Amino acid sequence: ELAKPEKNLILASAATLGVTSSITLLLPYACGKVLDLAMIEASTATSSTAMTSPFTAAVGLFGLTATAGLGVYARSLMLNIAGNKIVQRMRQQLFKSILVQESAFFDFNKSGDLISRLSNDAQYIKGAVTTDAVSGLRGIVMSVGSTSLLFYTSPDLAVVSLLSIPPVFLAARTVGM
Repeated sequence: ELAKPEKNLILASAATLGVTSSITLLLPYACGKVLDLAMIEASTATSSTAMTSPFTAAVGLFGLTATAGLGVYARSLMLNIAGNKIVQRMRQQLFKSILVQESAFFDFNKSGDLISRLSNDAQYIKGAVTTDAVSGLRGIVMSVGSTSLLFYTSPDLAVVSLLSIPPVFLAARTVGM
C-alpha cells in the first residue's frame, strides 16, 4: 500500500503527463499553422498584425516546447522522489522483518542473499510502481491522442493506416523471429 504523499506525487506526475502529452500531440498541428502563416505572409505584400505574425506563432511554439520540457522534468522529479520514499519504507519494513527471525532462519538463508534481495528487488518494484506505470499510461494517452488526430486530419487515411499496420506488424514479427 502506498502512503498518501507517494500517491499524491504519482498522481501529480500523471497529471503532468496529460499536459506534456497534449502539448506533444499539439506541436505538429501548431508547426503546420506557423508554416501556413509564413507562406501567406510571403505571398502577400501587406504586413500582418501581431496576432497572426509568424514570429508571434514561433514564440508560442517555443513556449509550448518549454512548457512540455518543464513538465517532463517535473514528472521525472516527482517520480524519483516518490520512488525513493517507497523504496526507503519497503527496505525498512523488510529489514525489521529480517531482524525478528529466529536464528534457524539464517542457517537456511545466506545473509548476502537477503541483503541482495533487499537492495535489488526494491529497485525493480520502484521502477514498476513509478516510471513503468507512468510510461504505460503515456503510451496509452499518446496512442489514443494520435489516432484521434489522425481521424481528425483524414478519416480515410486513418482507416487505411489502422487496417494496414497490424498485418505489417504481424508479418515483421513472424519473419523477424
